[in-house]
Amino acid sequence: MKLILLTALAMGLSSPAMAEYEFEQYAFSNPERSFKTDALLIQKDGKVLFERYANGFNANKKHYLWSISKTISATLVGRAIQEGRMKLDDPVSKYVSAPRIFSRTPDKKNLTVRHLVKWSSTFDYNESYEGGNLTESSVLQQLYAPRASKDMTGYILAHDFIKDPDTGKVYSPGDIYRYSTGDSTLVMSALKGVYGDEYDRMPWTQLFDILGMDRMSFQQDTAGVFIGGAKAFATPRSLVKLGQLFLNDGVWEGRRLLPKTEELDWVKFSWQPNPTFLKTPESIVKYSGWTPANSWWMNLDPRSARQAYKATGDAMNGQPEFEGVPKNTYIAIGHWGQYMAIIPEKNLIVVRFGEDRFGDEEAGIDQDIDLGKLLRGILKDLDQLQGGAQ
Repeated sequence: MKLILLTALAMGLSSPAMAEYEFEQYAFSNPERSFKTDALLIQKDGKVLFERYANGFNANKKHYLWSISKTISATLVGRAIQEGRMKLDDPVSKYVSAPRIFSRTPDKKNLTVRHLVKWSSTFDYNESYEGGNLTESSVLQQLYAPRASKDMTGYILAHDFIKDPDTGKVYSPGDIYRYSTGDSTLVMSALKGVYGDEYDRMPWTQLFDILGMDRMSFQQDTAGVFIGGAKAFATPRSLVKLGQLFLNDGVWEGRRLLPKTEELDWVKFSWQPNPTFLKTPESIVKYSGWTPANSWWMNLDPRSARQAYKATGDAMNGQPEFEGVPKNTYIAIGHWGQYMAIIPEKNLIVVRFGEDRFGDEEAGIDQDIDLGKLLRGILKDLDQLQGGAQ
């Protein structure tokens, strides 16, 4: 009965006769309509246990991913390294042609691919969205201003480095963590230099087609660079395969796709607390809701993680952001409530797409879904979900 109904839901149909799980009711029956869940997929041990769609979405309709694009872009770097076409510590200037910019600010020649994947270019890039001033927001300029959006690579590289507000010191690449759509777009600029004529199909030939991610789109700017920080689109069934690749330790159907050597273990590298974030001075660091990993996020309270690192040398001694959810939960996150959460100890992947922008702060109505509450509910009902899928 449950499987039949889930099949109908996967086609975009609804079934009021089906008893809802508590987590399902929370995700889809928000009485204040402060957030909207468009899709929810739960996969364990490589098997889909739950799938539901709403608001006109279905299993075949792609959804914007926003900053989950950053995780995809970094994974493509891992593929290039595994194929021997790039090294993590290669200078960006090896692949990106911008002689005027590099000659005007020689320190920019020290910018490496590693810095970009770790969001530590140290560019003074303003990642502000709604309510931000278009002329002051780097990300809004990059994505929407006519001049900047035509040549995103040049626009990003032209940014100055961050300056210490107290001492006036100008920092260098790798010194400062700052979450940046610009850094992840530069990742794709570098890959354009790596792949040349193969570039336009590269995300598909190197990743999507291999994993069977058959419902994917990736927008390019006027210069032909994939907008690696923001502009990928997918269905949950496609995106969950990327999560499964990481659960498989970078192996797909017996083929190693991501590096695992003494020098570089890509999954381990991706899923560790971002070392630059942990060391960035308090006067400069910008906090988000989670602790950043390397183009991923972790279920660690960011302030607690920094304190634990300072006191013990290990950020994992910090407190979780979501109580009742394992600290080693790794999350790809996108604006307006796009999430892919991976809980390795449960071999579990949760993909949730939505549109979370209808809250009212003055009225005390949360704008975003509470991901911790959703994950706790799923973990509570996991045995029942597994039984219903058998």
